[in-house]
Amino acid sequence: MKKNVLLLVSLIVVLSFGSIASAGYLFWGGEAVPGTTTEWSTASNWGLNGWGAPPATSAPTSADTPYVTRTNGPVIHNGDAAVAQLLVIADWGLTGNVSMTGGALNVDSMQMGFGTGSHGIFNMSGGNATVAGWLMVGMGSAANVNLSGGTLLCAAIQCSSLGVVTINPGGKLLIWESAPINGYIQAHNIVAGGNSTLVVAPNGDGYTSITAIPEPATLALLSIGGLLFRRKK
Repeated sequence: MKKNVLLLVSLIVVLSFGSIASAGYLFWGGEAVPGTTTEWSTASNWGLNGWGAPPATSAPTSADTPYVTRTNGPVIHNGDAAVAQLLVIADWGLTGNVSMTGGALNVDSMQMGFGTGSHGIFNMSGGNATVAGWLMVGMGSAANVNLSGGTLLCAAIQCSSLGVVTINPGGKLLIWESAPINGYIQAHNIVAGGNSTLVVAPNGDGYTSITAIPEPATLALLSIGGLLFRRKK
C-alpha cells in the first residue's frame, strides 16, 4: 500500500514539474522570422524564451507569459481565442501595442508599462476580454487602455499616475465593485473619450459597469443631422 502511495505521489510530482517546464516566456516580433503578419494566433510571430530565439510552435497558451514590446503588436480578430497567464505589454524603455477587434482574450493578469520609459497600449474595438486578476495600467511608466467597442472585464484594477483608461461610446469596462472606481475617475485615470460622459452603474452580478454616452449637445447635433438627412431624401 505504501509503495503504491509513493508511486502515485512521484507521478503527481513528475506531472507537475512537466507542466511547469512546458510554460514559457514568449516574445512578440517574430525574431527568427520578422513579422509578416500581426496575427496573435500565428505561432511564428512569437519567439521562444528570449530575443533572437527560434519561433514558437504555437501561439501563447494559458500557462505562458507573452511579452509585447513592439508598436506593430498582435491583433486579436473575430474567431480568435487568445489566452495567457500573464500578458506583459511594454517594459523597460520599450513601447508595446496590442489591438483587439473581436474574438476573445482570457488572461490571469495584464501588466502594462512596466519599468521606466516604456509605454503600454491596449486598443479594443470589439470582442470580449477577461482579466481574471489584476489589470495593471502603468507600473512606473505610461499605459493607455482605449475602449471603443467590446467588453473588458477585470477582477481588480490598479492605475498609476501615468495610466489612463479611455472609454468611448460602444465600449464597456466591468470592474469588481470593491475596486476604487470613483477615486480613479476623480484622478482622471478613467475618463470618457471625445464628447461623451461616463455612466457608472451596478451590473447586477457583483461588477460595476462603466460606459460612455454622447453628451447632450452631441446628441442634439446627431438628431439634427438625422433630420437633415431625412429631409434630403
